[in-house]
Amino acid sequence: AGKIQFHNKGPNPYKIQTAGFYLHPARGGFGPVKGDLRCPKLFIPAGGALDCGFVAPAPQPLVYSSFQPFYTPVNAGSPCLCTKPLAVVPFFNGGSASSTAQASATANNGPANALANALGQAFGSTGYAQAVSQAKAYNGNALGLAEAICDAVFGPSSAEAVSNAEVKGWGNAAADANAAATSWGSWSDAKGQVIGTAWNGQAAANSNTIAQAFGGGASANNQAVANSKFGATATGTGSATAQGGPAIT
Repeated sequence: AGKIQFHNKGPNPYKIQTAGFYLHPARGGFGPVKGDLRCPKLFIPAGGALDCGFVAPAPQPLVYSSFQPFYTPVNAGSPCLCTKPLAVVPFFNGGSASSTAQASATANNGPANALANALGQAFGSTGYAQAVSQAKAYNGNALGLAEAICDAVFGPSSAEAVSNAEVKGWGNAAADANAAATSWGSWSDAKGQVIGTAWNGQAAANSNTIAQAFGGGASANNQAVANSKFGATATGTGSATAQGGPAIT
């Protein structure tokens, strides 16, 4: 199991029909394994990249020594093979990965900004990322931003972002949370929770979550609360993509 990244270095967007791979054996007596790459979309913007995952059902994985991805462009009759097969690196006993970040800011007369970023990456086991930010101002603007990203290959992925911004005097409060979880071969879960409170100003709360699972279910959950007497805006955006399980937003 693993990931491969396609780059589009051209000046125009690039569309592909299908993407797959060959797993070549190191010695005779075994045939190559062919499979499909699991891509979230079949479109690569100009100058951008596309991440695709794969799971190869090889009964004897140590027999295979090279991995060769391929793709078929739109309106093309034959696939384009990677010019050089990639070496297969044996991997044993994948361990879990956990990343947490906390940020807190308090200001009496001035702005308060709190930013928390958490990144978790796991191969062969569970991945978890949590970011928590809290900004509190008494006379000034308060901004709380939390971003959590988790990427797991052949294991579940979970990302949680929590942001709280509060102004007790004069000023505006804005709380933002972004959570993204991707799993290749298992389920993924992304949660965002934001609270923006302004006693004498405007309050805004925005939560965005993206969950992608290629081999299990995906869940994206948002909770956004904004409190103010002079204007409050709360928004939540969730996206869940699943292959092999339910998608819940």
